Amino acid sequence: MNATRRFADWCASKDIHELAQVQPFHVAAFVHDLQDELSPPSVKQHLAAIRMLFDWLVTGHVIETNPAHSVRGPRYTVKKGKTPVLTAEEAHALLESISITKKPANDIEAADQPDLLGLRDRALIGIMVYSFARVGAVIQMKVGDYFVQGRRRSVWRIPDWDRSRGTGARPKPGGGGSEGTSGITEYLS
Repeated sequence: MNATRRFADWCASKDIHELAQVQPFHVAAFVHDLQDELSPPSVKQHLAAIRMLFDWLVTGHVIETNPAHSVRGPRYTVKKGKTPVLTAEEAHALLESISITKKPANDIEAADQPDLLGLRDRALIGIMVYSFARVGAVIQMKVGDYFVQGRRRSVWRIPDWDRSRGTGARPKPGGGGSEGTSGITEYLS
């Protein structure tokens, strides 16, 4: 709504009072003017909204052609993603910062006991960090998805990961590596 309202205000300032008067040149000039105010992704979003408006008007037989159809938005490419990736040292420090033992509440001098919540957290975070799996996929994992074959520990499949990686329903070992699966081994044992 904001983009179309802004375009209508711009048209009014240029003495364009009817939709039939709007030409591709006018839409291109509007996009050019927007580039002074907004970032390239915002300009492209405004252009997409105007295209959709005119597509709707063409479908409803209000105007004959879409004047925004041939107008190109500003070029914008993302060279580096915004999602930060942990280095191996940062991932190791993160996992080591999760406490996996605790003192019994009633006896301070007793030996440390395993902390199941810490073990669980280390296992989940380890598999996500080292396999790049999503939270939802890791949470859906079952104990049967993890196996030990000789000295090699592996995750047989991570639910929904096969579909997102384009492998269909063919289960295959993947994800985790020794760092990621060590937390699962500690948690399950």
